[in-house]
Amino acid sequence: MLARLSLVLGAALISSAASAFDNIEADALYTREVRKMIQEEYATVLDGLEKQAKALGMEVRKKDVDELKQHMYEKAFVMTKCYDMGITRRKMVDSKFDVVKFGKQCVEVHFALMRELKISRNYPTIAESCYTSWIDWRESPPYDFLEPLSATGPTDYIKLKKCMETPPDPLFGSQRRRY
Repeated sequence: MLARLSLVLGAALISSAASAFDNIEADALYTREVRKMIQEEYATVLDGLEKQAKALGMEVRKKDVDELKQHMYEKAFVMTKCYDMGITRRKMVDSKFDVVKFGKQCVEVHFALMRELKISRNYPTIAESCYTSWIDWRESPPYDFLEPLSATGPTDYIKLKKCMETPPDPLFGSQRRRY
């Protein structure tokens, strides 16, 4: 009985670990493959910023490094979330569903949205009206090389896109606009 109780408690401790992803495969992807890709890209871009600053006889601005860290964190989150959705679909709907193809298409769509919103003057308005677009950073913490980041965590561009496509709520009369 005591051994069984310790197994149950051990399982509870393991399963209570927060994660922004639905599938353990996505957690593994986030902590392994995506981390490696993001780390390499981050180092490359940071090197480019340092070369640019040196050529101008300046130091790299903290603002630029902070924005790069936030962007890379959001990019890692979007990449993993796209594959997570594909994994869920394969498990729940169609065992032959092409997760890789879906993941690539999903990433392309959401990266385009990221670019569009980051240059849009309407971004603060959109983010306010789609309050569900922010996730708790503790659910999927940033990689150590990207810390420290803002306490708001990454923008969940997948939820944000769904929110932007949702018609106004007749109960509350919210006026979500398409951009």
